[in-house]
Formats: sequence, C-alpha cells, structure tokens
Amino acid sequence: MADAWIVRRGGGGNAQSIGGGYAVIGAEYPAGSSCTCAKGSTTLRAKGSTGAAAFNIPEAGTWTVSCTDGTHSVSTTVNITAEGQVRTVKLGYELVLLENGVLADGHTISGSAELSGGIQETDNGGFYLTGPIDVTGYSTLSITGTLTYVGASGYTSTVGFSKTPSAMLGTADLHCVAQWTAQNYNTTISKSVDITGLGGGEWYLCSAHVGNRLKLTTLKLQ
Repeated sequence: MADAWIVRRGGGGNAQSIGGGYAVIGAEYPAGSSCTCAKGSTTLRAKGSTGAAAFNIPEAGTWTVSCTDGTHSVSTTVNITAEGQVRTVKLGYELVLLENGVLADGHTISGSAELSGGIQETDNGGFYLTGPIDVTGYSTLSITGTLTYVGASGYTSTVGFSKTPSAMLGTADLHCVAQWTAQNYNTTISKSVDITGLGGGEWYLCSAHVGNRLKLTTLKLQ
C-alpha cells in the first residue's frame, strides 16, 4: 500500500524545472524514484531522481503526481485553478505489515505469539515475523498496541530488527528498537521509530521482552 501527503508552501531551491508556463507544482518524493506529473495525454517527467522537482504546468485542471522506484509506487492529485498558482506535494511510500489486527499476506508469526486481534505474545518468549522485510525506501516504523505486565510493573518490552530470524533474541541483538515499560496492567503503546540506520536491505522484525506480554495491532513502514 502507499500513502501521500499534501502540503502548501513556496517552491524550494533544490527543485528542478520542467516544461514551461501557467502554474507550478513542486514535488518532494523518495530519492532514487522516478517522478511524473500528468493530465490526459500530457506527461511531465522529473529530470533525475534526486527527490525534488518543480513541474511548470501548461494549463489548468487536475494533475496527477506519481513516483515509483520499481517496487513501490504512490500518487496524488493536484487541482490547478488559476494562472500563477503554486502547489507543493510530498509523496511517501507505505508498507502495511499489520493493520486492525490482520497480518499482511506473505508473513506469519514464529515463536511465543499468536494472531488474535493482533500479534499477541503468549508467554515470556519473543517472536518474529517470517519472511524478510525489504526496508529500502522507508524511513519510519509505526507501531500501536497494548502492553500487559505479568507479575510486576516496570519491566520492558522491545521490538526491533535483526538480520537473523529468531525468537530467542535479547534487546542488545535488535537494531532501531521501540521499547516500552509497563506502568499499569494495560499500557497503550504508540510509537514511530526512525529506521534509516538500517541502511536498507532485508531485515526481520523481532521482539524481545522481560516479564510482559505485548500485543501489537498496527505495524507500518513509511
């Protein structure tokens, strides 16, 4: 799946000029992707894949800005209504691994967890998602769920990435981690983690924890 965000602001100095005329649509998109702006039979193409482009729009109407890197794609529409109008869009890829408790196709759970309205840990062991995840082109892992302490509050639960698929990993074995400490019997968790430090490539999403039960309801890469 993919998502797009639209923001309004002036053009930037890193943009490239394409075409010529009536209005301008500036686009920010993941570097390394190709980017186009199209209406009907007219298609404007970004010169390069730097992650920024300024399309000089020849006429009013609804224009579709799209980007793709061969694996991911995303698009959004921009309505140009007046000469001299300037609009800016920001495009970002999204990969849904778990949403509303439903796991994405191509993945299963291994280790001490089951799928029951989300990924629910069943005892004090960890778990991982089978099937490596290509994190190339993504910068953030978004997580929601709940944390239930067993025995006493103050223990932590951790989710992160590993090159090795294993349910026996400790916190120190995981990269770009999200970590929570249980403060009451049911703690709601929500966190976004910067994963640019992984450097792209394929990784496994794993958990490690001490004395708590973690239930994840949403996992998304953006």
